[in-house]
Amino acid sequence: MNATYRAIELSGPGKFAEARKPLLDPGPNQVRIRVEACGVCHSDSATVDGLFPIAWPRVPGHEVVGRIDALGSGVQGWAVGQRVGVGFLGGFCGYCEFCRDGNLVSCRNQEYTGIRHDGGYAFDTLFNKRDYGAAEKFWSPNYIQHSAHIPPGRDGLFNLVKTLPPTLKYEHGTIVADGEFVIIHGRFSGFLSVNWIAADILRINDGVLLEHWDVIQGEATKKQSKSGLPIFGDRFPL
Repeated sequence: MNATYRAIELSGPGKFAEARKPLLDPGPNQVRIRVEACGVCHSDSATVDGLFPIAWPRVPGHEVVGRIDALGSGVQGWAVGQRVGVGFLGGFCGYCEFCRDGNLVSCRNQEYTGIRHDGGYAFDTLFNKRDYGAAEKFWSPNYIQHSAHIPPGRDGLFNLVKTLPPTLKYEHGTIVADGEFVIIHGRFSGFLSVNWIAADILRINDGVLLEHWDVIQGEATKKQSKSGLPIFGDRFPL
């Protein structure tokens, strides 16, 4: 369809502009909403300041109220014209320990409205979705790799991922940021007999990964843990 809508979007951290965006038909199990109002939340600063890897441009805002104006295939229980709201949490993975317990709100791979939509969080895009074209938006072509386990550059990382089994899964835990640097505590599972728990240190500018270091250790079982506590999440591996 050729229709467009008006939005205020960011082309990079702190770079606001009015834009005309293509009005897309909703995909399967999605609805399209005509926005009537949107609040401003402090959490929007994660988008505005580019604290996480983001595929620019991005339209911020996750306190949305509007009416459904189109339904995708497979949608049940919703109708065109119905008034709805959209919050910060925009989806769940279905496979992390919280999802398996039915605690979808605490999903470790949560989709965040205004941050991950229309692009996806970088590690999820590469390691879980294997969408190399989309992942190129997040990794600089001059990417610097300090890991002892990964060949140099963006191509070195992407080519390594292509050799890993499709059972590979990545889950993130705590994320902290200071200026250009972000540290992500995460788990890589499904490719070795022992899961990897990693602290990935990233240097990011304008939502693009420029440089990477990591600290990796095998995930301890309850019997192996001298502290008696898991080193990732709130439970030991099965």
